[in-house]
Amino acid sequence: NRFFQKYHVEMPDGFYAIGWGSSYAMAAMDMGADAKKAVQISAKYDAYTGGKIKTMKVKNWGPLVEKTLTSSQIRKKV
Repeated sequence: NRFFQKYHVEMPDGFYAIGWGSSYAMAAMDMGADAKKAVQISAKYDAYTGGKIKTMKVKNWGPLVEKTLTSSQIRKKV
């Protein structure tokens, strides 16, 4: 999708930010904002950030695994 960044940006302190407003969000979190406040700040300065803000807590991060499925494998899963 042309509206989303392909790669996330990881900060040394464990913060993550993806999307159009990620630079603003990272700066806000580096200055002490929590995730929700960081998105609010991003929406203030980035024209493509906005809308309803939903938050969630993730307890454990695992490795990101990408799989490529063939069309026959996809049909079996559906």
